[in-house]
Amino acid sequence: MARLSKLTVMLLVALMLGACAAKHAPAPDTAFPEEQPIPDPLEPFNRAMFRFNDWFITDVFGPVRTVYVGVFPQDVRNGFGNFYRNLATPVRVANDILQLKVDKAIAEVVRFVLNTTFGTLGLFDVTRNIAWLNPSPEDFGQTLGHAGAGYGAYLVLPFLGPTSVRDTVGMVADNFAHPFFWAQPLADAAVPMRIHDRANALSQYFDEYQQAKADAFDPYISFKDIYTQHRDALVQQ
Repeated sequence: MARLSKLTVMLLVALMLGACAAKHAPAPDTAFPEEQPIPDPLEPFNRAMFRFNDWFITDVFGPVRTVYVGVFPQDVRNGFGNFYRNLATPVRVANDILQLKVDKAIAEVVRFVLNTTFGTLGLFDVTRNIAWLNPSPEDFGQTLGHAGAGYGAYLVLPFLGPTSVRDTVGMVADNFAHPFFWAQPLADAAVPMRIHDRANALSQYFDEYQQAKADAFDPYISFKDIYTQHRDALVQQ
């Protein structure tokens, strides 16, 4: 029960300060022959959540980010991101194996060993210039998509931002493969580390998010398109 309670808290924190920031969309000339419009039966709810998330990112997180960026220079923040990415290697390896992408699984393991030993527990990405050791990341949402599962429906969740039924299920599954869930020393520090991981990631994308919103005629539609194109590209890799 204690472990289940910790997982519940972790999932709630994962929703908070999650992937609110805009992701890079594929290049405009990228073709998606199988792409279909994502169902959006909950559009009124989703639009309300989009407005709430935008308020939170801009008016609540924005001032916090200003202080955070002032305290921690870019190189330090990059190091934090490298550390958390390195820590999440088991999640990516598990999904590589489920998708039978053995070459990616091997690359992730080699990357983890090198960055952990020579990169000070992953704070420094010593493999960043080795192309085959930087495979595209895999998660369980992608695994489901690789197996043929559709999105189900588009969702915008409070604090999490754009997602779907399929990728929400994937997020829950990925938490079971994360060291935060299984390693007791990490489990005790899981909540503050999860908060910092998400806040650090969001700080990196804050300006990009604001620019994408300013450039969009309808930001809700724009971010939905960015999300689906990004996820389609990952599934097809």
